[in-house]
Amino acid sequence: MNMYMRKSRLIVVCLYVLLYSSVQSQENKSIVFSALFYNVENLFDTIDNPLKNDNDFLPDSKKKWNTWKYYTKLTDISQVIVAAGQWHSPDIVGLCEVETAACLWDITHKTNLSRLQYSYIHYESPDNRGIDVGLLYNPATFSVLESYPICVSNDSLQLLTRHVLYVKGIMRTVSDTLHVFVCHFPSRMGGEAKSEHKRIHAARVVRKAIDSLYAAHSQVQHVLVMGDFNDSPQNSSISDFLQARAFTSNCPHCLVSVVDTTFPGTHYYKGEWSNLDQTMVSTALFNSYRVKQTIVREAFLTKSKKGSTQIQPYRTYNGQYYAGGNSDHLPVIIQFLEK
Repeated sequence: MNMYMRKSRLIVVCLYVLLYSSVQSQENKSIVFSALFYNVENLFDTIDNPLKNDNDFLPDSKKKWNTWKYYTKLTDISQVIVAAGQWHSPDIVGLCEVETAACLWDITHKTNLSRLQYSYIHYESPDNRGIDVGLLYNPATFSVLESYPICVSNDSLQLLTRHVLYVKGIMRTVSDTLHVFVCHFPSRMGGEAKSEHKRIHAARVVRKAIDSLYAAHSQVQHVLVMGDFNDSPQNSSISDFLQARAFTSNCPHCLVSVVDTTFPGTHYYKGEWSNLDQTMVSTALFNSYRVKQTIVREAFLTKSKKGSTQIQPYRTYNGQYYAGGNSDHLPVIIQFLEK
């Protein structure tokens, strides 16, 4: 390649970088609010809780969970949150598979997230393993007005599971009220079909709570639902019972599923990707802003098997083996942008 061609190629590359940076900068300026959801794969502390089945995550367990591994995981999760937001740190962060409020205190005070001064919300749930959902939030951009857990457990279904977290707050940049639901629906243990009724029940619980908001307030409701639903958007629990689908003007109280179509999914199991981790918004919220979801797949979040180019989430454990990754799920970030 002669000197002229080298210079021409360098100029083209530089122009592309400048153009891309300019586009990114403009998009970041137009972000009104952003929310991250992340299933953090068994974020347990190292302290035995005799009331919960946390025996796998203790120093003397087969997994040999210890303080070093715990703080490594906290640091890794904090890096994910910062990387996902890029120039606009997420205003709120929904997390699931968190054992205690102490875990959220540690991640907001003992990692690089401390400089962002996140606060957190957590309620203990009756889940057998003690894994709950929680919310981190930036008080400078999201003012919490109210929060409480919504019980999903059901005796007749023999279902003892984590609560749904409800948080009402104000998006301070635009003075809009936002109703947030952080979910972790029952797993597919025992098989997808045999366990489906449990996720349908959870969807009904959340749908009832959303309908109660509409019944109690005549004004427009801005609702964000995010979580690990252990079902895909096409499953009945999501499309029929939670009533989350593609946008339609014929259903003003339906939820709009916001999906990143540029990547096959957030969870990889037996050679297949699925979108278990989802974000959905009320029709009113969808109409108020440009809404964009992105599956976060930075290189340090994925790993390929030896001899294969197929990537998958870089998980913390493979069975009893400590792999040293972040999680078996990829996070999703949803942004509300100015129209």
